Amino acid sequence: MQKAMPALALILLLLLPAASAQKIGNPQLATYASISIDENGSVGAIGGSMRDLRLNLSIPAPRLYQQVQVDDRPYSDADGNSYITIASAASASPLNPFLYSRQIMVQSSGRITEGLPSVYVVPPDLQRFMLPSERTQSGNSKIRQLSMQLVENATTTFEKVARMAIYVHDHITYTDSMVGKEKDALWVLENQQGVCAEYATLFVAMARSVGIPARYVTGYVY
Repeated sequence: MQKAMPALALILLLLLPAASAQKIGNPQLATYASISIDENGSVGAIGGSMRDLRLNLSIPAPRLYQQVQVDDRPYSDADGNSYITIASAASASPLNPFLYSRQIMVQSSGRITEGLPSVYVVPPDLQRFMLPSERTQSGNSKIRQLSMQLVENATTTFEKVARMAIYVHDHITYTDSMVGKEKDALWVLENQQGVCAEYATLFVAMARSVGIPARYVTGYVY
């Protein structure tokens, strides 16, 4: 008789929510939105049993312009992204599959950025967002050479950012089958496909390669 092996599941869930909102004819004119985000899912072990379970579920981050209500205690990671933790009861093994359901209420106010300052010094606590990482290889010669070519003769930081954003938009093909793959920036540059995660990862690496701080953020867009 084959012995069932216990499985320890520590999972970061970045799922597309079912967000219910009234249809807005022109979203750019909206000044306020109240949205209910319903997160539902299941986690199971195949060919074994689960001994312990902890799920880190991403939620919208509270900001000056945004209030977030959720029954669970919210936490914040090193980059300021918010999440909640869903865990099985300590006294019993989790059901297999383990079902979870959470509702997050978000009240968000519109905001407008009129422009960027002509001179800007990156604060010390944000300088880490100019460094390469495992997924954003901003020190790679291919990424840096491309980025330097794109920003050549640009007169403002905004123009540099815009040129790199346009390049990513025009040269990466949105591919549904890439959902959940989360490839690194060099892979995206070489294969020119992905979903929003790959678009953002490549852009972050390109911006960092020319000294512009950038970080990867997950969120919800109406």
